[in-house]
Amino acid sequence: MATLIGIAFVAGLVTAISPCVLPVLPIIFASSASGSARRPFVVVAGLVVSFTAFTLAATALLSALGLPGDLLRNIAIAVVLVMAIALVFPFVARYVGKPFEAFGRFRFGTGGGGFVLGLSLGLLFAPCAGPIIAAVSLIAATKQFSLEAVAVTLVYALGAGIVLLAIAIAAQRGLSAPRLRARAPQIRQALGVLMVGAAVVLILGLDGRLAANVPDYVQSLQGLEESTAAATAIRELTGSEGSVVEGADQEEAVAAVRQAAAETGAAESAPAEPEAAGGAAGDSASGKRPEDQPPAGGEPAGPEPETTQPESPELALLASLPDYGPAPEFTGLEGWINSGPFTLEGLRGNVVLIDFWTYSCVNCIRTLPHLKRWHDRYADEGLVIVGVHTPEFAFERERDNVEEAVEGFEIAYPVALDPDFGTWRAWGNRYWPAKYFIDRDGNVRFAHFGEGHYEESELVIRALLAAGPSQPSDSLLVSTGLSDLTPSRPQTHETYLGYRRAENHAGDPFQRNQAAAYTLPGTELPEHGWALAGTWTVEDERAVAGENAVLHMRFLAEAAHLVLGPSDETAGPGTVDVTLDGTHITQLTIDEYRLYTLAAGQTYSLHDLELEFSPGTAAYAFTFGEIQPGAG
Repeated sequence: MATLIGIAFVAGLVTAISPCVLPVLPIIFASSASGSARRPFVVVAGLVVSFTAFTLAATALLSALGLPGDLLRNIAIAVVLVMAIALVFPFVARYVGKPFEAFGRFRFGTGGGGFVLGLSLGLLFAPCAGPIIAAVSLIAATKQFSLEAVAVTLVYALGAGIVLLAIAIAAQRGLSAPRLRARAPQIRQALGVLMVGAAVVLILGLDGRLAANVPDYVQSLQGLEESTAAATAIRELTGSEGSVVEGADQEEAVAAVRQAAAETGAAESAPAEPEAAGGAAGDSASGKRPEDQPPAGGEPAGPEPETTQPESPELALLASLPDYGPAPEFTGLEGWINSGPFTLEGLRGNVVLIDFWTYSCVNCIRTLPHLKRWHDRYADEGLVIVGVHTPEFAFERERDNVEEAVEGFEIAYPVALDPDFGTWRAWGNRYWPAKYFIDRDGNVRFAHFGEGHYEESELVIRALLAAGPSQPSDSLLVSTGLSDLTPSRPQTHETYLGYRRAENHAGDPFQRNQAAAYTLPGTELPEHGWALAGTWTVEDERAVAGENAVLHMRFLAEAAHLVLGPSDETAGPGTVDVTLDGTHITQLTIDEYRLYTLAAGQTYSLHDLELEFSPGTAAYAFTFGEIQPGAG
C-alpha cells in the first residue's frame, strides 16, 4: 500500500503540469491572485476535498438520485461563472455573498468564497487518463469503496494540489508587486474576464480538445505510474487479480517460440497445409463439439516406457515454454453456448485455449477463421477452445445477440458468457482479443494479445498436445493456409462515437444525452477526423440518428466497418446510405446489432466517407482494415 501511495503522489504531481490541467489553470491563477494571503491555500484545499469526494462518490450519488451524470459539472461551471462576474463587477460579489452571511466570518472575496470556488474546481478538474486515475474510476463505477481507495485518491489530489498551490502563490505574489498593487481593481477585473473565458471553454466542451491539441510533454515522466510495481499495487487496490502472465513481453515471447521451434526442428516438422479449395472464407467449423466426445487425455493406459529415442521437436519446444502457474477458474459466468458448463478442473488432461473476445470487435473477428480451423484440426487430439465472450457495448450483454453472432460466424466450440467481467477480472485480462494457452496439467504456458502470430500460436498448441497420449496425427500447420489480415501498415484507429470515448471529433461540441442539431465544419476534415450533421442524440457509448442525420469521416485504410443497430427494434430495420469519395456505393439495411462493412477492397489511401442514416439508427464505433469475406 505504501508503494501505491507514493506512486499516486508522484502521478498527481505529473498531472498538475500536464496538458490536461490547462483548462482550469486560468481559474486557479485568477481566483488565487486576488484576496487575502491565505486565499490560494483555501482554493486548493477546496479542490483537493472536492476531487477526492466526488471522484469516488459522484457516480453512486447521482445514480441513486436518478440525476444526470453531468449535473455536478454544470453546477460547478455555473459557480465559476458567477464568481468570475463578481470579480469583474464588485457589486455582484456583495449580493452573491449575502446568503452566506449567516456563517459569520464568511467573506465572498476571501477564504470562504475561495473554498467554495475550490470545491467547484474539484468537479472540473479532469486529469489525463493514467493507471492511477483509471483504477479510481473502476472503484467508483463498481462501488468498491475502501479506506485504501480514499487514501490513494486523496494523495493523488494532494500531489496535484501542491503544484497548483505553488502556481497560485506565485501568481498572487507576482501581482502584489508595488507597481501592480496600485492597479489592483483593474487587474481584478482582467482576471475576472480570464475566468469568464475559461468558463466559456468549459461550457462549449472545448476543454478536452484544447488539452488534446497540446503536445504530451510529460510522457517521459509517467514511467513510474506504468511500472510493474504500480500495476501490482493497483490490482490489489481494485480487487482485480494480476494478469496470469504478468511481466511477460509478448514480442519476446513470440520471438522465443520462433527461435525454439527453429532450434528444435518443430517448425520444420510442421510444414504448411495447402489451402483448401474455395479458400479460407468458405471453411466451416464442422468438428465435434467437446460435449459430443469424451475429453482427450487422462492417465496413460500403462506406465510410460523408457525410451532412448531423441526427444520430439514438439516436446523440446514445450520444455522451452515458461510456466505461469495454474489457470484461474471460470468465474461469474451467466451461461454457455454450444455446450453445457465447463470447469477448468474438469478439463484437466486436455490442452485448453481461452479466447477473450466480443462479437462486434473487428480485431476479434479477424482471428476467428484461425480459431475455427484449429478447433476442426485438433479437437479430436485433445484441444478444447473456449471463447469467453466479455461485452464491450451494452447490446453485447444480451444472450440472444451473442447466440446469433455465434451462429453467424459458424463457431462450433464452446462460448462462455461473461457479461459482468468475472472471468475477465480473474485472469487480469486487459485486451480484446486475448488468447491463453493451458497445458494438460492446467498451467498457463503462453499468451497472445491482439491479432497475428498465428503460426507461432499453432506451434504452441502442437507442443502442448505432444505431452499427452493423443498427439497431432500429422505435421502440417493449418495457420499458413489462411490469410493473415492483421494490418501491416498505419491506418485509422478504432473510433468510438459515444462521448465517453470519442476521439478525433472535428465538429460541433456534443450536447450530451439530448437530441441536438449539428453542422459540418466549413473546412476539410483532418486525417482520421469525423463530424456530424443533422439531428443526433450523442450518448455515452453511441450516437443515435434523428432527422437528416449525416456523418462524415476521413479515414486511412482499405476498408471501413461500423458497429450499428436499430435503437428501437420494434420500429423495424433502419438504413445507412454509404458514399465513398463522392460515389454512392451501397445502402445497408440495419436490422440487428453487429459490425457492418461499409466499404472493402479499396486502395490503401485517404478516403472521404459520407453516411446518411434513417432516424433511430444507432452507431457505436468504426473499425478499419480488411476482414474475412462475409464476416461483417
